[in-house]
Amino acid sequence: MSMTAPPNQHQPPPLPQPAPPLTLKARIMREARHWADLSWLRFALLALSIGVFVFMTPLLPITAYALWVWAGSSSAWRDRWASIWALARRGGVFVALVFFVAALSSAQVWIFPQLTATLQHAWSAHLPGELSLSPFAGRSSIVARTLLLLPLAPALALYFEHVDPRTRVQQPRILTPRDLAPKKPKATQNVSSTAQEAASPKPPARAKPKPKARQTASRQEAVQQSESPPQPPEQITIEGFLASDQAQARPAPPSHPPTKKQQAAQAEMPAPAPSTPIDWSDVAE
Repeated sequence: MSMTAPPNQHQPPPLPQPAPPLTLKARIMREARHWADLSWLRFALLALSIGVFVFMTPLLPITAYALWVWAGSSSAWRDRWASIWALARRGGVFVALVFFVAALSSAQVWIFPQLTATLQHAWSAHLPGELSLSPFAGRSSIVARTLLLLPLAPALALYFEHVDPRTRVQQPRILTPRDLAPKKPKATQNVSSTAQEAASPKPPARAKPKPKARQTASRQEAVQQSESPPQPPEQITIEGFLASDQAQARPAPPSHPPTKKQQAAQAEMPAPAPSTPIDWSDVAE
C-alpha cells in the first residue's frame, strides 16, 4: 500500500513567465529588419540628420539612437519619454547659450572675446585639444564639440521618434484570479443551471389577452354609442295614460278559439256596469 497522496486534479495553471531578454545578435537583426521596412521618405530624413551630426561629433547620434530605442521598447514609455523631454529642454537651453556666447565672441562684442580667450587657455591647460565648435578644426576640437553638443541627444531622440514612431503603446494584459481559476466542465455547468431553474419560483401566469376581433367590435360599439345623440323624452298625456292602462287591463285574446262550454259561461256572466266618463273640467287644479 503506497503512502503517497493522490495528485490534485484541479491545480491552477502556471503563471505566465516573462519572455527572456534578447541577445545582442537578435537585437541587431531586429533593427536591420526595422530599417529594411522603412519608407524611402523616413529613411532619407533619418539618414540626413544622422549624417550631419556624425560630421559634428559621432557620439551624439549614437547616444540619441540608444535613447530612442530605450524609451520606445518598454511598457513604461510614458515615464521614459517624460524624462527625455525634461533633459531635452535643459540641454537645448545649454547649447543655445553656448552658441550665443560664441556668436558674440566672434562679433567682438563687449567682454566676450576676453572671456572666450580665458576659457580656451584653461581648456588647453587641463583638457586635450582646443575649445572650438567648428567641425573644420580637425581632431583637435572633437573632444570639446562632443562635450558641448552631447546635451542635444535627447532632442535628437525626440526627432527620431517624430519621424519614425516605434513606441509600443499597447499595454500587457494582467491576469486576474478569475482568469487563473480552473474552469468547470460543461456537464456540471448544465446540471447546476437546471437545478437553479427548478429551485427558482416561477412567475405567475398572465391572463390570456382577448382576441383582436372581439376587442375591435367592442370598441366600435362604444364609439357608436358615444356618437349617437340621446333620444328625446316621450311626452305622455292623461288620455294616453288611461288608454294604455285599459289596454293592459284587458285580457289577452286566446291563442285558440273558445269551446262551447266557455262561450256558455261567458253568456251567463252579468254584463259590467258602464263606466261613467270623468269630467276633467270639474277637477280642481
